[in-house]
Amino acid sequence: MFYLLISSIVAPTSFPIDEPQRLAPGIISTEMGEFNPTYDVDRGEFYFMRRTPGLFDYTIMVSMKTESGWSEPEVASFSGEHRDDSPYLSADGNTLFFDSDRPHPEVASRSINIWKTERGETGWSEPKLVRSASINNENESEPGRDEFGPVLDGNDNLVFYSFRAPFRGGKRFQLSSGDNYQNLQTIDDLPDPSARTFVSYISFSNDGKTAIMDGRHPGRRDAGLFYSCKDAFGDWSEAELLPKVNTTSSESGPRLSSDSSLLFYVSNTPAKLPLEPNGDIFFISTEELPVPCE
Repeated sequence: MFYLLISSIVAPTSFPIDEPQRLAPGIISTEMGEFNPTYDVDRGEFYFMRRTPGLFDYTIMVSMKTESGWSEPEVASFSGEHRDDSPYLSADGNTLFFDSDRPHPEVASRSINIWKTERGETGWSEPKLVRSASINNENESEPGRDEFGPVLDGNDNLVFYSFRAPFRGGKRFQLSSGDNYQNLQTIDDLPDPSARTFVSYISFSNDGKTAIMDGRHPGRRDAGLFYSCKDAFGDWSEAELLPKVNTTSSESGPRLSSDSSLLFYVSNTPAKLPLEPNGDIFFISTEELPVPCE
């Protein structure tokens, strides 16, 4: 089982990648659609979502990086029966958050909510609903209505995007680690370049001073990657387009590796395969980017 393999692991490359490269063509990046990666450098575990073009059969996959290369992805032990997306590993690799439409008596049928699974001696635990993120407040008419893209910031606060009332255009929310993830708060200081038209996926550097997010390109309808820096006073800068990674196609789903040395993201570049263009996972060394922020 992949999650128990710890020996003989290496990073995706042993040298800086100064230009974006498609990750493991034919193994991880295929004619299917691959999205929302998360990578544990220490264990060599790489989780991502894969779907069939044109379908919503979202499934979380896992591949291992060893000295001989990337393993053929397999369905993660906790996935495969429901619409599961946006896996995100904690810094120590022992908790994995994701969003899913799996049923739960406290949420609306087919709603998308935040779940988590814990690593144990025999593998990943049965996923549990993150109730404080997924169950609506009393003034909201429908319980558990669509939360996406859970990540942890540099202080282990849980950040995600939601269309819960009254923010039907979408907004970021936070559960603070300081109160054991109980009290839900809106995030008002981080820039959101999504123009309220789609989920704005985000990733934070380990020190919490850098945020990389996707949003709408100025003057265009498709997505691009932006970044923002936190200053000494705790204020975030305006979101700027991230150099070197944005193209005339759509780029989205940014995720920094567990050590912040690599940026993974999804690009919808024109497919060379017979199926319609779908997301492939790309990566680049952060040494080549203005992130993490100084």
